[in-house]
Amino acid sequence: MAGMIEYATYQIRKEVREDDFLKAVEAAMNELKARSIPIQWEFYRTADGAFVDMIRSEDSTRTERDFKNLLRVPQIQQMYAMIEMSTLRHTTLDHKLTYP
Repeated sequence: MAGMIEYATYQIRKEVREDDFLKAVEAAMNELKARSIPIQWEFYRTADGAFVDMIRSEDSTRTERDFKNLLRVPQIQQMYAMIEMSTLRHTTLDHKLTYP
């Protein structure tokens, strides 16, 4: 199994209140926990107001499969509906080496 990190940056839609978005993120995180999805999800906010998700996984194949299934879950759909999709950018980093 090869580890990976995926990060995404985005803005929320202008009509969405940040508090409502954070509640939706928390509901999505709780759903991942309830389904025992084996990822680490870190959530950040930049100084200019963008949000950043960092997802770490030891099994990129399973994570990809789980993510496709999760897109059908209402809590995940609610969170994604609040994101301004034109601002969404994501990158996947596959682990190669660790020092030391």
